[in-house]
Amino acid sequence: MNKRGLLFLILLIIISCKNDDAGIDTLDQNKVLLLKFDFESYVFEEVKELIFETDMTFDISAEYLEAGDFGGITLLYKDTEEKIFSGTIIWNGKGEINFPENFTKASDLQKITTPVEMPDVSKFQKVLYSESAYYPNTIDYQKIWDQINTLALLKEYRLSNPSAKIDVLLYTPTVGVLDPSVADWIMIVKN
Repeated sequence: MNKRGLLFLILLIIISCKNDDAGIDTLDQNKVLLLKFDFESYVFEEVKELIFETDMTFDISAEYLEAGDFGGITLLYKDTEEKIFSGTIIWNGKGEINFPENFTKASDLQKITTPVEMPDVSKFQKVLYSESAYYPNTIDYQKIWDQINTLALLKEYRLSNPSAKIDVLLYTPTVGVLDPSVADWIMIVKN
């Protein structure tokens, strides 16, 4: 075989190879979006997208370690036992979110011009991680939604799964009387 024939064969092989990612439809992936908001102001702060390799229905289970001195909350994808969220709770101090790591800042997200319509309030459900889980009597879901309704990522999720429930966790990293200045809302949206 001459050099031209060999070169032609190599080019043919390269052209015929397909990119493994080319056939993946990101809307078909099993993804969960965690959105973090300040408790007092409802200001949207950060987001993390998690991808799971399962097609099982999405339910959350919780592991709660009541804080004597140290405790914590861990939320799991119920059927796979994969971690969705984990945060510590400290008696005489302030705990922190230790999973997921590396949230993306709200300001780094792509926006859309037409806001995503807020689902009916019945679609929101509190994550009851223990019998003593504290939530205020009234949660202003509209105020939370208004912070994120122009996110392209949220639009993608709601279009791919418009009937999905939206889980809401009040993460309080301290023990005792609620310190609103350190508490966060964590909204969990499934695609």
